[in-house]
Amino acid sequence: MATPILERHTLPGALGDILIDIRGAAGRAPRPAVIILQGFSGLEERLGRAGFTAVSLDAGSVTPSDLESVIAALDRSELGVPRPTSIGMVGQGRGGGTAILAAAGTPRIATLVTWAAISSAPVEAAAQRVRVPWLRVPPASGLERVSDDTTGWLIRHLP
Repeated sequence: MATPILERHTLPGALGDILIDIRGAAGRAPRPAVIILQGFSGLEERLGRAGFTAVSLDAGSVTPSDLESVIAALDRSELGVPRPTSIGMVGQGRGGGTAILAAAGTPRIATLVTWAAISSAPVEAAAQRVRVPWLRVPPASGLERVSDDTTGWLIRHLP
């Protein structure tokens, strides 16, 4: 497939504007979308080339309610692409935690992949409610606890 087209969009969010990058084919045929939250260099381009609509967001400034707004905008074809046939989510670290929270409460999400997702009481409770296929990739090097440089909080990752 040819190089995916990049479009940039903005939606109002709980913590400020949600900056959205959409990569996909030039054609207007509906296709599956994958929402990507944080830290996967080159994944958007690869998904776009493979026929998906790749929707990347900055996980540090996106809440689960913001994800619901993005999904609603996708479903209304307001982000420059046709309504996706299905929606998957990929999240790493904080983005993984946000993806878990969203997947637990948003029926439109069909699949979930998390890599070293952060954990907290709300995320662990939400993880029990996720009812879609879910691939969990644990932290590399056996790290289970890291310190967040921004907040200084100790973050425990889900196993």
